[in-house]
Order: sequence, then C-alpha cells, then structure tokens
Amino acid sequence: MLTTNANHIAALLTVAQAAIDHQRATDKAKDAKEGYREACRQWKEAHGFDRYDKISVSYPAAFDAMIAATEEEHGKAQVEKRAEYNAKRRLWTAIRRAEAA
Repeated sequence: MLTTNANHIAALLTVAQAAIDHQRATDKAKDAKEGYREACRQWKEAHGFDRYDKISVSYPAAFDAMIAATEEEHGKAQVEKRAEYNAKRRLWTAIRRAEAA
C-alpha cells in the first residue's frame, strides 16, 4: 500500500498527464475549427461571396449549400470540440482527486 505522500505524488502525476492531454486536445480542436473556417472561406471565395458576407441572412440557399459542402470539416470540428471538453473534464477530475489525496 502506498503512503499518503506517495499517493499525493501519484495524483499529481495524473494531473500533469491530464494537463498535457488537455493541451493536445485544445490544439486539435483549434486546428479543426480553423480548418472549418478555411473551408467556409474557400467556398465563399469560389462562389463569389466576400469573406465577411453574412450569407446565412442574405442568401439562405447559398448558406445551406455552404453547410453541405463543408459538412466533413464541420463534423471534425465538432468531434474535436467534444474531445477537448472531455479532456478538460478529466483534468478537473484529476485536480479534485489530487486535492483530496
């Protein structure tokens, strides 16, 4: 059985690993979101829209077409966003456990 001090050190190592995992997940989510934004920008450019045009309001049919064309990138961004949330939740759980150790 580990001593209290050793338990605390093990808990802190778990926090450190969770923090690293969270940072990696955050980076992946940021990259995926940027990939989605870039796909939308490219679609707008290819279809003659200014990158700042609010096509969802002014051109709803074009907006639907853009969403359909960037569905893969949007899906990846959503998956990575969820992974980031889960990594954050695991980090906070590890922190609470380390505080209790």
